Amino acid sequence: RLENSDNVGWPLRLENTSLAIPPFENRTTKLTVTIPENAPLCTRDNIRIVATSTENATVRDNDSCIAHAAIVRRVGVSISPSYENGLPGQTLSYTVKVTNEGNVVDAYDLRPSDNAGWGPSLSENLLENVSPLENRTVTLIVTIPENARPGTKDNITVTATSRGDNTKSDNASCIAHSLAIVRGVRVSISPDEREGMPGDWLSYTIGVMNTGNITDNYDLTITDSLGWSLSLADNSVRNAAPGENRTTTLTVVVHENAEPNTED
Repeated sequence: RLENSDNVGWPLRLENTSLAIPPFENRTTKLTVTIPENAPLCTRDNIRIVATSTENATVRDNDSCIAHAAIVRRVGVSISPSYENGLPGQTLSYTVKVTNEGNVVDAYDLRPSDNAGWGPSLSENLLENVSPLENRTVTLIVTIPENARPGTKDNITVTATSRGDNTKSDNASCIAHSLAIVRGVRVSISPDEREGMPGDWLSYTIGVMNTGNITDNYDLTITDSLGWSLSLADNSVRNAAPGENRTTTLTVVVHENAEPNTED
């Protein structure tokens, strides 16, 4: 017959409460101890198992073990997004999530590092009083240097270290990618043909689109084949963002002595 007891009253369960054992053999069973949710940390439960012969109550033996409600310190780090790109001079930002995966309130020192020397920084370098299973977020920022070579990738790592136990830490990484500067422009004219009498003023809408990946400025010039009077409402486009389309008006005066069916 097997009996169990302990000194703090935690739930105990024996897989078998009795065992039939032949001479000079041994049998095993399993003892399960459940640590209560509200058990104070560092509590130790001293458990005792007594085996008593069902044939002779004076034949008995016992042994003891300990169940310990231990302090667990553990931290998890993640970064989103894991990849960003930008042009030289541009600042990129990421969200860093730090989770207390332990069972006690903790504080964490945060440290960014990288391999390209772009100097990443965090909105906070210390998180205090983080409860078990709680997560906090901070912002990671890095500015791509003006002289960064196109295609350069900066591998950035953020490490969180427990202040309660500096051997407990975790880290996550992300990439900042320097793009090449591309300049481009596309011009459109609408309509592509108008007609009028000599002396008439004809107007057209000019579209100027920035097809590059950086804000740009454009000077506009006009030429023609017959030397008629030409003018633009604007002779330049300033601070056009990538993908932005600006419009202006082109005015053409049909020459006074233009021959019929003449095309400029």
